[in-house]
Amino acid sequence: KPCAIAGFVPRDMATNLLRTQIPGTFLIRFSTTALQSIAISYRDVNSVEHIKATLLAQNAKFAFNVKNNQQNYVEMSLVSFVQKFKKITHLLDVLDLQRKLKGDVYFGAHSKAEGDDNSSHHSSGQL
Repeated sequence: KPCAIAGFVPRDMATNLLRTQIPGTFLIRFSTTALQSIAISYRDVNSVEHIKATLLAQNAKFAFNVKNNQQNYVEMSLVSFVQKFKKITHLLDVLDLQRKLKGDVYFGAHSKAEGDDNSSHHSSGQL
């Protein structure tokens, strides 16, 4: 089974791991600088980008720091964010450095994601 969360991986290590990967390759890591936070690091077309997400204790969702329709963040579960964020397509398994389709890792090879149909108004539509 693939390593869905890379663990405590510093930002510079994530950048180095993703720099040579194809665009859309990503990893999810625990933040090494902020409590109750994760980061999604991904290979964009010309760079490696990082999205910080802070756990919202009141509803067990995350506030993802992205620019979307003039919002500074979107609030949703990790699974919903991975499903809807179109710039990420393949999870980099840090154990074997192989890429896996995000749908196969998070939702099963033949199933649709079970997302948050009742997410906050910030999370409507695709990212």
